[in-house]
Amino acid sequence: QARRPGPDDHLRGPAVPRVSLAGWITALIVALALAATTLWLAIGWLGHWRLNRPVNATRPPDFTFTPWETAAAHEPAEFTTSDGVALHGWFLRHEGERRVIVVMHGYRGEESDVLGMSTALWRAGFDVLLFDFRGRGRSSPAPFSMGLWETADLAAALDWVSRRVPGATIGLLGYSMGGVVAILGGTDARVAAIVADSAFGSQREALVHAAERDARRVFGGRLPGRVFLPA
Repeated sequence: QARRPGPDDHLRGPAVPRVSLAGWITALIVALALAATTLWLAIGWLGHWRLNRPVNATRPPDFTFTPWETAAAHEPAEFTTSDGVALHGWFLRHEGERRVIVVMHGYRGEESDVLGMSTALWRAGFDVLLFDFRGRGRSSPAPFSMGLWETADLAAALDWVSRRVPGATIGLLGYSMGGVVAILGGTDARVAAIVADSAFGSQREALVHAAERDARRVFGGRLPGRVFLPA
């Protein structure tokens, strides 16, 4: 027999449908999948940020080693890339010398990192140009890469050397990412020799190494870092 409507039925609202156990399990699986996907994307973004975040200045611009400390005759080198990024460098010089070596630092480094080897080359009789890649050191802030965009920085450096020392015999010396830039940009006809120290074989190899290192720190080796590379 049907229940007779009561005076308070309009306050109760419609009946709430019952959810089956299978429905709850399905909802739980969907929620866990969404949470896992969000975590996967977040960790991938964090890895991207760690690799490509701007280099923070941890010291005043003048609180660093310069050629003055190494007693090398030098002059400032200022030049601009083809895409408008202003770069800063030092030119260690010998008047009348035609052999010039362009020395390049690593991924998150700066020109002072290679000042020691640059001074040694200068004392051996070479002219030396060392400079900050885009987004590093005293060069203008700009997006940077793991070597590809920095080839434009090297091209601008070669143009500057050609103007400063016409007819120069130019060699390249790069460390880590600087070695990659030397290899990629060394196809320029003005380059007579290349030394690439500790250059990585491919960007993927460098990314895998960074991902595995961070995964060991966060997950204690229980989850391989390479699973986050697609993110």
